[in-house]
Amino acid sequence: IADASRIQADSVSQIQNRVIQISEVVQTNAATAEESATSATELQTQAQALRESVHKFKLHREGGFY
Repeated sequence: IADASRIQADSVSQIQNRVIQISEVVQTNAATAEESATSATELQTQAQALRESVHKFKLHREGGFY
């Protein structure tokens, strides 16, 4: 019985450690997702500003404008 209890305690400890590791990975992934969303928003803003700047120019090509 003592051996079985020790094995069970070790198994529970291993499961607890794995749950902690999973929690850490989830937190890291959430932070990364938030950073990516912020970067995507900033990139979208910059792209819009670039479109507005480029729109001021008209490029001439053979047979008309672009």
